[in-house]
Amino acid sequence: KLVFRLIPTGTTTLGAAVGTVGEGVDASASSASVSRFYCGVFEVTQAQWQLIAGTTPWITASVLPSGAGGTLTTDSDKPAYSLSEDSVDAAVQAHNNGKSYHLGIPTNLQWERACRADGATSFFWGSDAHSRTAALPYAVVAETAGTALGPSAVAHKQPNVFDLYDTHGNVWEITHTGLNSHLRGGAWFDPLSQA
Repeated sequence: KLVFRLIPTGTTTLGAAVGTVGEGVDASASSASVSRFYCGVFEVTQAQWQLIAGTTPWITASVLPSGAGGTLTTDSDKPAYSLSEDSVDAAVQAHNNGKSYHLGIPTNLQWERACRADGATSFFWGSDAHSRTAALPYAVVAETAGTALGPSAVAHKQPNVFDLYDTHGNVWEITHTGLNSHLRGGAWFDPLSQA
C-alpha cells in the first residue's frame, strides 16, 4: 500500500541562507506559503514500483560509488531508485488513468515543506551538516551508511515531525515545478552536505 499524510498549510524556506549548507548552489533563501497537500510517508518501494510500472531499473543501474563491489538485487522493502524522470511521469500518468484520485510528483516548495517540517534549519533535526552523530538517527548518507551497498529499507531511520521517513538521504527524490524537474534530498552514497 502507498501511505500518505496530509501536510498542513504553512510557510517554508526555499533555497539556502548565507552561511548554511547549499549556499552558492541553491538560490538565496526566501519564504513562501504552501497550501496543504498529501505526501507519501515512505519512499516508493521496489515492490510498489514493480506493481505500478513493471520495471526494475535498480538491477542494471551503475550507481554504486567508485570502487565498490557487490551486486544489486530487488528488495521489496527498499526504495526504488535509478528511475528516470520520464519513467516516473509515465508511471504516474498510467496509474491515474480512470482513477478518482490522482498521484502526483511534489513541487520544490512542497518537498521543502514536507522535508523541513516547519523547521528553518538545513535539516529537520538541525543545521550541523558535518555531524555524523546528529544525522545518524535520521538519514542514510555516506557518513552514516557504513559498508551498505545501496539504500536501506524504507523507514529504517526516524521520521521528521510530519512522520515522513527518509526525506534526507537513502535515495534522491524527484520534484516538478512547471517544466523543470529537480533531484532533492541526497542518497546513501552522497555526503550529508548534499542531503
